[in-house]
Amino acid sequence: MLPFMLIFDYTLGIIRDHAAPSFLTPRGPVGEAAPLASGAETSSHPGFMFTFIFWGTVIFGVTMWWINHQPADKENKQDVELSESIWSTPLLCVLEQLKYPDGTRMSPLFASSVVLFMGALQMFTLFLIGRALNPDAHPITVHPSTPWNKEAWTVNCMKWIMTLFLSVFMMGDARQFQVNLREVMCIGHRHKIVRIPIIFSAMHFAVLLSTVIVGVSSVLSFQSVPDILYSSLAITFISHVDDMIWPFMQIAFGVTADWNITYREEDDTAVPGWLEGFLRTLTLFPVLVAFYILGLAWVTDVMPCSFRLIDAIAAR
Repeated sequence: MLPFMLIFDYTLGIIRDHAAPSFLTPRGPVGEAAPLASGAETSSHPGFMFTFIFWGTVIFGVTMWWINHQPADKENKQDVELSESIWSTPLLCVLEQLKYPDGTRMSPLFASSVVLFMGALQMFTLFLIGRALNPDAHPITVHPSTPWNKEAWTVNCMKWIMTLFLSVFMMGDARQFQVNLREVMCIGHRHKIVRIPIIFSAMHFAVLLSTVIVGVSSVLSFQSVPDILYSSLAITFISHVDDMIWPFMQIAFGVTADWNITYREEDDTAVPGWLEGFLRTLTLFPVLVAFYILGLAWVTDVMPCSFRLIDAIAAR
């Protein structure tokens, strides 16, 4: 829920404090707060209008797609191969498909502890990055910080391009989340403990959205192409940590895993149409959130890291 709270808090703060786009008013240098709009500009509420138009368009598009291409219940009796990621290990543990060299199965508690620690470490790292960004930086670059390049359009184009690359890159993780959650729903009746991985699927999605939010915020805070490129590479490195933990466990503990989920006769492999459509929508969510944050920052000239909720918590 934390990423959704941050997005809501950012939107609410912009609507309340920055009703009009500050790039329409005289701007100070980077490091100084953007001036607040007043008078006729305040009544326009572009932050609210952008939010309403953006998400209204998304809801309308999803509704029309659902009406014209409603997914039917999907019966799947073929085995499914999970991604070789640490996020899949809790499900493999409860299915007894994660074992040590001597043949004993890995404890679900141990695998869950590793996943919980890794997810919490990723979230804390992203939190530190978000807190270190300049909340008064201008998302729209007017004066690049590099002395050898004073063309602002190159920097602004790079912000849009890297936001696209980052959001599309994170869709791979969203696909992992989709597959894991679908399999938990299909075989969850075998034992109550099988549904425990749902918690880690939710955590995986929270880390995914947090990476997108902090990544876009980092891109918007810089005023030169090299800085934008370096920050994007750093964010993608953090998102790859979960992929590196599994090879570490293989080397350190000699763990072997069977990534194929074999269905039994009693398994309900029919995926409801509403669930399939919901999972597809969640897969596209990183791209939607990335461009919503970018567009809202572009319209209002307010940094996404200006979270009122985090500032209030930190002040206590």
